[in-house]
Amino acid sequence: MIARKAAAFMGGIGYWMGPAQFFTLSGAGIQTLPCTVWDVVFQNLNTAIDPVLDEPNTQKIRVAVNSLFGEITWYYPSTSGTGEIDSYVKYTEGLGVWDYGTLGRTAWVDQSVLGPPIGADPVTGLLYQHETSNDADLQAMQPYFQSGYFTLSEGICKHSSI
Repeated sequence: MIARKAAAFMGGIGYWMGPAQFFTLSGAGIQTLPCTVWDVVFQNLNTAIDPVLDEPNTQKIRVAVNSLFGEITWYYPSTSGTGEIDSYVKYTEGLGVWDYGTLGRTAWVDQSVLGPPIGADPVTGLLYQHETSNDADLQAMQPYFQSGYFTLSEGICKHSSI
């Protein structure tokens, strides 16, 4: 496992991030979890030593379960950032799909008596309740879609953005 807080259980299945791969643990045993955005995550992972903590920045990685949508998200520090958590990679269990982006969360609570998940912002220290509206902190969310390299039965999609 890459970090102390990089593992979680959802639906009776364990998920964790290793130094170079994702894994699951279920009745079938330990299995690698194929990651279609592997290069985005592992080539962007900040592995430098934090001078204050005297440990790799990878120890800051946090996993977050959103059982409402069947999602497992790993928040991690990127090479383009300051060494603090600023990026994420998310796996949606029922669909078997991955996505990624820039958002930091240093603490997370799945559904509770307060409702949907709550996450802590590493920069402001504010707590945000997720999945409650169609905006982001009273700001309209800008739609964005990006696809990467993948092979289709009829050809190859190289890269596109909308």
